[in-house]
Amino acid sequence: VLLREVDETLFESKLEDFLNFHKLNVFQKNKLSKLSVLKHQENSLYYEHYSEHGEFIRVSKNAQKADEMLKLIPGNHFWFHVYNVPGSHVWLEQKSPELKEKSLKEAAILALYYSKLSRSFSGDVQYTQRMNVKKKNKLPPGKVLVNKYKTVYVKYTEDELNLILSRTQNA
Repeated sequence: VLLREVDETLFESKLEDFLNFHKLNVFQKNKLSKLSVLKHQENSLYYEHYSEHGEFIRVSKNAQKADEMLKLIPGNHFWFHVYNVPGSHVWLEQKSPELKEKSLKEAAILALYYSKLSRSFSGDVQYTQRMNVKKKNKLPPGKVLVNKYKTVYVKYTEDELNLILSRTQNA
């Protein structure tokens, strides 16, 4: 989190310096700022959503970025993935030692949504603490070894999904 905050602060500072240096008018600044932010988000490792309780839920954008994201996840945070189906890795930031049921469901919904099961509105999702997920060098991008995981069956509505998607930084 600290690294991401520093990165975003540095990005905003550099963007402001650029805009001030070129003395652009307000319309040009707004247009350039939006384009720069979109480009910055496009290059990020993950989509960033928030749980109802304010916890970050980050979703990898592809297999290579999932491997990079995995390196950033602290051992006590939670990792989610649709069970035995291709899909994104999901990182639930955990501020307390207990996993909140609502946050678990929201992270599982996002795992389903960003997978091959996105149109089914239901499925099995495995989850565990990051310390139980290992990436071996010989595994292809996105593939990991998972130890001590639980599986939860989640069924959700389009309204539930839209509510979660509305709480996003990458809207």
